[in-house]
Amino acid sequence: MRKKLLFVVSLLVFSAVSAQNIQLLNSAGNVVNGDTVTFTHYMDTAITQADFKHDEFVTIVNTTSTDTMSIDLIREEVEIIPGSADYYCWGTQCLLARLAGTRKVWQAFDPVETFPGDSAGGTAPLQIYLAPRGNDGVALFKYTFADDNDRTGNNSASVYVRWVILDTTQYSDPVMLFNLKPRKFSLFGDSISRKTSINGDTLRIRSALNNSSSSNPLFEEEVLFNVFNATGSVMNLDMEREEIATISRSSDYFMWNGNTTTATNAGTAQKTRANAPVSVDPRLVANKDFSIKLYLRADSVAGVAIYKYSYTDINDPSKTGSFFVKWTVDNITSINENKVESNFKLYPNPAQTNAMLNFNEVLNFDRQEVQLINILGEQVLVESIRKGVNSHDLNVENLPKGIYFVNVVINGERVNSNKLMIVK
Repeated sequence: MRKKLLFVVSLLVFSAVSAQNIQLLNSAGNVVNGDTVTFTHYMDTAITQADFKHDEFVTIVNTTSTDTMSIDLIREEVEIIPGSADYYCWGTQCLLARLAGTRKVWQAFDPVETFPGDSAGGTAPLQIYLAPRGNDGVALFKYTFADDNDRTGNNSASVYVRWVILDTTQYSDPVMLFNLKPRKFSLFGDSISRKTSINGDTLRIRSALNNSSSSNPLFEEEVLFNVFNATGSVMNLDMEREEIATISRSSDYFMWNGNTTTATNAGTAQKTRANAPVSVDPRLVANKDFSIKLYLRADSVAGVAIYKYSYTDINDPSKTGSFFVKWTVDNITSINENKVESNFKLYPNPAQTNAMLNFNEVLNFDRQEVQLINILGEQVLVESIRKGVNSHDLNVENLPKGIYFVNVVINGERVNSNKLMIVK
């Protein structure tokens, strides 16, 4: 009994000393030692894998007048949202995300030297993150700031952070397909992560036949998206392609979950299944293959093909989601013998601010331009190419990172297209 009383007394003394030597202040300058700070976030799509972030919500102050502290940070899980992950930045580092439940107590081991009367900062000042990964609920963490030089453990202070993740989405289909547009966050108050559903949408692809094409050219496109299980049970999702309209003498195939189907001649098989299902847990994104690769062999015939791509639970066909692809193959051989050669070099690729187009010959047409198309088929940039040059400097500094298609258009007809990746 005496030992228990001494332990309790030690805790009380520890708390009292901690409150004096390290103080945690909110933005209003009030002491929040031992308090709980609540952050509420709304997701308009629960599939987001973006991270919610908070910083400057608390200032860590060394209140002593003579002692320099080396303040380290310890994060402790109190309550978790299953399937979520969290991490934090402190000192000189940002730690890698940890899945909820895998590391109850997590220390930075990167103390920040803090002088008397000063606040702890460092090159990576306090930032805390929560990645819901499609899960809603309430998580509670305890963040403790302790002087690494004080072996008695007396210089310490803690604050609790409660994350409330609310899902306000109503889904139109059991299987939701979302594009990979950049996530957006509000600067003040609640954060909002956004993605756009492509269920039922038509994605547009254009390819070009020209004199330099082989007699049986193969076109390849990569479509980036998320496949989300919007139900409360596990799904085994497989992909199926259905012909809606075809180009004469063409053939097509696709790749899903590492499996590439056999080429199918137009009109010979209205539906083709990948036979490569992916297991997806409830309210989570498929952890494989956020993209598909589509292939079309046009056999030198121009036209328009339309395909429907569906993602269906093999155990329950009623659980499905789909989108359409309209694939237009243009015949541009009408450009005369003075047409530009189809190949051009594009570098650097990936690009950050600028990409240079080098052509095989000097361009000297009445109308010549370069177009930049995003993965949704939207034209995001167009620039004229000066006559009499064999290169063009493309400025992409203001465009978001992602995959784009660089089209060269001569007298209103596209002569070639190359893929460009923009990174930041």
